[in-house]
Order: sequence, then structure tokens, then C-alpha cells
Amino acid sequence: MKNNLLTYLIIALFMVGVAWSMFMLVKQKLNKRTIKKLEKELDKVFSAPVDQAIEMIEVVSLASESYIKFCQWREEWYELSSTTAANFVGELLDLGPVNDSGRCFKAEKLLIEWTERLDKLQTEITELEANFQELAKK
Repeated sequence: MKNNLLTYLIIALFMVGVAWSMFMLVKQKLNKRTIKKLEKELDKVFSAPVDQAIEMIEVVSLASESYIKFCQWREEWYELSSTTAANFVGELLDLGPVNDSGRCFKAEKLLIEWTERLDKLQTEITELEANFQELAKK
């Protein structure tokens, strides 16, 4: 009787281990899909036509107040497109090894934080683009 109980216990532990491994594999694949989706979205965010709007405005001579606003917005755009983009790409590249090392829950938490920051960045870029478009109309 004790042997049967021990055998069933070992089999149950083995089944739990197999189920956990399968769960973690599925979780890793889902995180990888999310990472690829975020990479595409990041490319889309920074391929916004802001540079074209800046070039259009640079050709036009602006009044002093408009020129000061333009310089501030252009500086914000360059900061966002260079430093922030590099940070985002670096963080995104760091997520892959975290996910692959079996720390799927940590990777998922980082993905959620990263997505929120990307959404915030996207709204900032949209606002800058709207400002540049408004300035171009003047």
C-alpha cells in the first residue's frame, strides 16, 4: 500500500512538473509575440512624419515667438527620437533574455510597463506632430 501511494505521489509530481513546463513554454511564446508586436509599434511611432513637418517649417521664416516655440518643439523631438528611442530599443532587447531564461512573469511585468511608457511616448509624439502641423499652417 505504501509503495502504491509513493508511486502515485511521484507520478503526480511528474505530471505537475510537465504541466508547469508546458505553461512556461506557452507563456514564453506569448511574451515573444508581444515583444515582436512592440518592436513593430516602436518602428511605427518613430517613423511619424514629424521630420517632414520640421523640414517644411525650417524653410518658412517665422516670427520670434513662433520661432522660439519651434526651436523648443524641435529640441523635444530630437531628444525623443534619439535618446528615448535608444533607451526603448535597449530595454526591448533586454526583455528577450529575461523571457528566455524562464522568468516569464518578470518579463510580462516589464512588457506591461514598457507598453505603458510606449503609449505615453506615442501621445507626446502625436502632440508634437500636431504642434508642428499647426505651426506649418501659419
